[in-house]
Amino acid sequence: MYLELLFALYESGGSLPDSQDDLEDELALPWETIEPALVTLVSMGKISRDGGRIVNGRVASELAEERAFSEEQAAKGKRGGRARARALRVATATDKVAGDKPLTQSGLASVAVAVSPAVAVSPAVAVSPATPLPGNGSSPPAASPPETAPVVAPIKTPTAEACEDWAEFLGTAPGGRIGSALKPLWTRHGWDVVRPIWRDACERAAGEEDPSYFTPETFSRTFLARLSGPKPGSGKHRTAAQTTVAAVRSIVAREEAKKRDRQL
Repeated sequence: MYLELLFALYESGGSLPDSQDDLEDELALPWETIEPALVTLVSMGKISRDGGRIVNGRVASELAEERAFSEEQAAKGKRGGRARARALRVATATDKVAGDKPLTQSGLASVAVAVSPAVAVSPAVAVSPATPLPGNGSSPPAASPPETAPVVAPIKTPTAEACEDWAEFLGTAPGGRIGSALKPLWTRHGWDVVRPIWRDACERAAGEEDPSYFTPETFSRTFLARLSGPKPGSGKHRTAAQTTVAAVRSIVAREEAKKRDRQL
């Protein structure tokens, strides 16, 4: 149950209401299973029950760190947007001053002279490449055709690859939501770290009876818990029911071992 509790804490913003109805709804487990597990987890220092809320120190710390990082990135984005807007205003003002009328022959010559005063420019030569060269009366050689640039395959963005993963397992991908939810994750942890966990989450959600619970936002909120869990492809993944049973058995085993130690 501990893993399910961590997921719920990440998804709810760091704390859960300490009430039977809310916990049964969040964890999808009977109170007879939840209550003794909570007592054990509190005694082990894994969680705390304070003011009618259940909290975990590590979850709260990591979520606060994530929020600070997101706010920092948002502030940087705003500063960059303002700089681009200023550059655009300057470019627009320059265009207005220069005007957008085509240059005449005399105008072209004057621009060339202004750029390089030491070089004499002939307007006729500047605007008419076919003018005979002085001395032999022949036309200048035809310009060689431009070289064909090599074709470079487009590089897929993380958003495009994330949408492909979603489409592979879950159908039409909500591209905008995927990009918004996952960008802070790959910006901080790297796409090579995020993508295997994302693909695994999409595949596991597709295997559920009702995969609609899985959203890009849910993945983003529970990413840190997934990152600290079994890695995709390790063969250690279990169903939610198996994970809960294993966690409860482990808790019970530790409690029994403590009782034997006290008896000795």
